[in-house]
Amino acid sequence: MNKLIYLYFIYLFFGCFYQVNGQIKNVPPNQEVQAIELLALTKGPSYNVVCTWLTCAPLNDGSGNYTITIIDLSLVNGIKSAFLDIDFSVFVNVTKIKLGQGIYASKLFDSLTNLTSLSILEIDTFNSTYTDSSLVMPKTMYQITINNLGTKLGVNFFNSPAYWVAIYNGLPGLELPSSFPPNFVLNEKLLTLQLPVRPGSGFPNNIGEAFKNLNVLFLYIQNGKFDSSYTDFNFPTFSQPFYNLTKLSINFINFDRNLNIPYPYQSWTFPNGLLNISRNLNEFYIINNGFNKSNTNSYLDFSFLKTDNFVLSLGGGDNRYYSPLESCDYIRCTTKPCLVLPPNSKLSLNWCYLNISTIDFRNVSHFTMNQNKLYQVFPVDSFNFNQENYYIDIRNNNFSGVVPQDFCYLKIGNFYFGNNDFTSAPTCFSCLGTGYFGNFDPNIVSVNPWAANFTNSGSNCNSFSLINQYNNVAKTDGSSIITIYGKDFGWYTKDPLYIRVGVPNKYLELYVPRGIGSGSQSTEFSNNKFEVFNYTYEQPVISSFYYNNSDNPQLLIRGTGFSFIGNNNVTIDGTLYTFSQAISYIHNGSIYPTVRLNNFPNGNKFTVSINVGGNISKNVTFFLNSTSGGGSTTSDSSTTGSTATGSTTTGSTTTGSTTTSNSSPSPSTSNDNSPDHPSSSSNLIVSISSFLCILILILY
Repeated sequence: MNKLIYLYFIYLFFGCFYQVNGQIKNVPPNQEVQAIELLALTKGPSYNVVCTWLTCAPLNDGSGNYTITIIDLSLVNGIKSAFLDIDFSVFVNVTKIKLGQGIYASKLFDSLTNLTSLSILEIDTFNSTYTDSSLVMPKTMYQITINNLGTKLGVNFFNSPAYWVAIYNGLPGLELPSSFPPNFVLNEKLLTLQLPVRPGSGFPNNIGEAFKNLNVLFLYIQNGKFDSSYTDFNFPTFSQPFYNLTKLSINFINFDRNLNIPYPYQSWTFPNGLLNISRNLNEFYIINNGFNKSNTNSYLDFSFLKTDNFVLSLGGGDNRYYSPLESCDYIRCTTKPCLVLPPNSKLSLNWCYLNISTIDFRNVSHFTMNQNKLYQVFPVDSFNFNQENYYIDIRNNNFSGVVPQDFCYLKIGNFYFGNNDFTSAPTCFSCLGTGYFGNFDPNIVSVNPWAANFTNSGSNCNSFSLINQYNNVAKTDGSSIITIYGKDFGWYTKDPLYIRVGVPNKYLELYVPRGIGSGSQSTEFSNNKFEVFNYTYEQPVISSFYYNNSDNPQLLIRGTGFSFIGNNNVTIDGTLYTFSQAISYIHNGSIYPTVRLNNFPNGNKFTVSINVGGNISKNVTFFLNSTSGGGSTTSDSSTTGSTATGSTTTGSTTTGSTTTSNSSPSPSTSNDNSPDHPSSSSNLIVSISSFLCILILILY
């Protein structure tokens, strides 16, 4: 019987689930007709259940009907292409349209005016004409992505609130507006714009004025002469600078990646206007070949930029078949410097056939150069390696000479100099061997010849040294860092808890823990060397006190060098007392007695000293002022021993005020209503849920 009841409930559950989720979702007839045709052309005639293959949502009119909200189509079942002569304007509630490769919707742009809920438009190819004068872009639009475009775009296409507009490739027939009219309604939300430029496309020269808040601009300059129909065209000009542009990327398209061959290409003199395109520029990329050098333009100067971490990336091509004499020609010159950068810049030069001795790298803190096939001596003096987190990657070039000693002081992962023609490397590398750096990867570190100068497992490292004359006196509160200088000790220690590498192969940092008396720390290094470092803790010094002689007398002693790991032994007028451990240096390492002070004070002065781990302070004599009313005491003290004769120390309180000192912190009260603590209502829900689970288990 129980099994029958159990099966009955399962039947009810799945029956209800099917009724809710398996019902036919009716959409307006005009949407259904167009949607079925869309599905038939892209997937096949059997795909005729609209809301199964397209996304639908209920209408808010109480009818129980649905409407299509997302159209996401791709070709299946062997269909190679689909030409959609369909009126998309019937999908009035659609929020996203995505059309994959091989799908051509000729009436899509003319339908955009009626798609008042459209937010995302992603299409692979559009090469049909449309009427721009009647186009009103949806006010809900925020992202437009088109892979291939071959039509004339009018200014109304750009009049949308989209924050992202990306067109990657221009097809024959692409035309861009030559300029935006003075009364053009600005899109102040547009942050990223990507546009192709090709023969006959033109380019809006006042684009900087039209999009005042634009942050990122990508230009795809199609200058490859792929066939005989190519005609030369002008490089885009900018009549006005951008207000907020921070990133500019110029990508020359003249290489066929499918065939892996380059093509002849058109080139232009590097435009001076690009140097002043935006004073807020943070990143500037030039990819592949397209610029040449003007005889009157001696260098490229970016030093006027008021930015930190400026990024300049220049690429001469992405394949070795490019003629090396043409690569990065626009920064080649004979008089240093050919390139001027602001401080703390990041510079990348790839596939550039350059003599880099004509470049001043002293403002560069992050440098990458690969595939420079010009044979040359590495210009050490042109660099400033003494910068925080300096990074250099010069692998796979033809540099010769000696690997700079400064590479020893860079972090692991911040230097790569393999596959060059360096003849020797500093001893910091040979002490460890190639296996220490990237598991014998010659791209990371290598010299030529390899075996003679750079063994796999390292040498005995006779150059290893650590200078023992370091300041070995530490504070007792654990705040001291002792610096120990040395040479060729490597990049890591095997016990980094207290002994860490400050600068590789230059100095160590010993983080002294809290303690008293003396101590030591030891570690092993990567080249199997072992060292012990000894230190002593500072002498205790008593500096001042506070005393309250009310009904609850309190004495507080301040100073340095007290114990932070246990009680302090304090002698007052010849009697030994136990004082608490010091809490912090907020009050100069204050300590207070943990036992009752009998007959204190005995007179108007007292003499005090402290013993911390065998280090005994000087005797200090304090004098008490007489007060009335039993209030807080302000004291003047004369000290003996370490202080000069006649010096005075003032207590921490002011006459007439009342200060109390607790021997232990009082517990705090907290009303924590953070999300990490459940409220009473959430506890109730959890309790009810637990009760129901238990009830189900019992019934089962």
